[in-house]
Amino acid sequence: MKNAVPALVGAGAHAYVCLLQIAALGLGMRVKREGPLEVGGRRARDRRGLVAQLRADLAQYGYDNLSKHQIAAVICDVLRHEQYLRTALTTAGVAVATTDRDLYYDWVFKPFGMIPPEQILGRTDHDLVSAEIADAVEAIKREVMASRRGARQVLTVPTPAGDLVLDCYFEPRIGAAGVVEGIVQVGVDITRHQAAERRLRAARDKAEAAVTANSRSIARASHDLRQPFQAMRLFLDLLKPELTGARQTLILGKLAEAIESSQNLLDSLLDISAFDSGVVRVKLETFPLQEIFQALACEGEVVAGDKGVGFRVVPTSLWVTSDKAMLTRVLRNLSVNAVHYTRVGKVLLGARRRGDGVRIDVADTGIGIPDNQLSLIFEDFYRAETAEGIEGGLGLGLASVARLCRVLAHPVNVASHVGHGSLFCVTVPRGEPPA
Repeated sequence: MKNAVPALVGAGAHAYVCLLQIAALGLGMRVKREGPLEVGGRRARDRRGLVAQLRADLAQYGYDNLSKHQIAAVICDVLRHEQYLRTALTTAGVAVATTDRDLYYDWVFKPFGMIPPEQILGRTDHDLVSAEIADAVEAIKREVMASRRGARQVLTVPTPAGDLVLDCYFEPRIGAAGVVEGIVQVGVDITRHQAAERRLRAARDKAEAAVTANSRSIARASHDLRQPFQAMRLFLDLLKPELTGARQTLILGKLAEAIESSQNLLDSLLDISAFDSGVVRVKLETFPLQEIFQALACEGEVVAGDKGVGFRVVPTSLWVTSDKAMLTRVLRNLSVNAVHYTRVGKVLLGARRRGDGVRIDVADTGIGIPDNQLSLIFEDFYRAETAEGIEGGLGLGLASVARLCRVLAHPVNVASHVGHGSLFCVTVPRGEPPA
């Protein structure tokens, strides 16, 4: 007889909860009643008729010719499972209801809002909510019954206490013969959740607005911030002819290095501020990539030569479409970074066709980057692990590259092997030279 329980519940017989209580009274059983003994308007006055109906319904599942005691056993099992269901639903904090094919509610558990269950049974959505909401909900239910597929919809229902936001799930209620008998409807109250999301969005928007305003202020003041460094460089150049001793020359060299390092840090911070504030405007043009390569070749040879590292640029005839100044800064940062982290060997700058684009490569034979750091090197102020004899950078060069490439919509990728070197690739749209 226990097999009848999942069959009844699985067939969508939620309305049997009250019906079984009524039938149990008709069989002389003692049951604990919760809520009104009503199913679709049928009340306890017709207990014998309900018992007969229960016998007929059990027969649909292959349980016919049952004795009174066998029916009582089925009722006990179903009511016990129903109590488990109530406990689970109460803990989960959801509202559950079922409707018949005409969309009249015939079973309700723990409804949200101000309407008690007894005022919902035997009614439709048009009797309970506004016509606009009812039309939308009933259209969903009819579609679910016709397609035999579930649906989900977030509904906002006005109540005297304020708007109630429900995340609703609708499933077809399939009977024993495989026929759709109505709808099973589950609602989850997400009112507080959505209110919390709105507060979080407002706080985030406020914070982002403050950051943007701060970045714009710094970007506007960039000229004033750079002026002291320009003045220091001027005074340093004036001092050089006056201080010619070995110790004085050493001090001047250290001072020049300090000024250079400070200015590079300031320039990187100002660049990042400009990107974040949105004041940077891209000026796309089509030009020969060799123009950038030629300028970087001169710069790279000087910087690499001071370290005893080779710097080679492979000439190219390719044309690209990009912001020339921004792309130059990207490739300069990558080249300087490659030279910085290479003790012996060389740095190579070249380009090749890749479909409709041009892939620009900056390769080196430097110390390489561990796999667990590849996703971090483009973050602000992140300094990769360095080998002995190589001083760590400021942690802003690659962050600036990432921002520039994002603004330009140029993908940047990196591959590396510790102890053997790294390869940075920037993909740029290919341009056509003028006829």
